[in-house]
Amino acid sequence: MTDTEASTSTATVTPSVITRQLTIKAFVKQTDNNENAVRWQRYKKDIERQFRFFGITEIIHIIY
Repeated sequence: MTDTEASTSTATVTPSVITRQLTIKAFVKQTDNNENAVRWQRYKKDIERQFRFFGITEIIHIIY
């Protein structure tokens, strides 16, 4: 291409879409309290990570 030619591009940008679902399961207690403590820390860390990813910042209480 020379300096006098116009630069034209036919390439188009396609936006990428990321689909992800919130995957929160109920915490199920076991009989071993020590194991529950370890599992609860992991469970809480995972939920907090998902909340940050989806931008969830507010707690809404739903009464059935």
